[in-house]
Amino acid sequence: MDSSIDMIEWNELDDGVTGKKETTSFVDNDPIENRKVFYRIRVLEE
Repeated sequence: MDSSIDMIEWNELDDGVTGKKETTSFVDNDPIENRKVFYRIRVLEE
């Protein structure tokens, strides 16, 4: 799970998020206040 405020520079939040079928849940416990934050999920090859 990565986050970004500009969709150019990405910061890894967690590399252990496990998806279940077609859905995935994640809670950002340290959000950036008063700013839009974008999130992305990357599929890691095993």
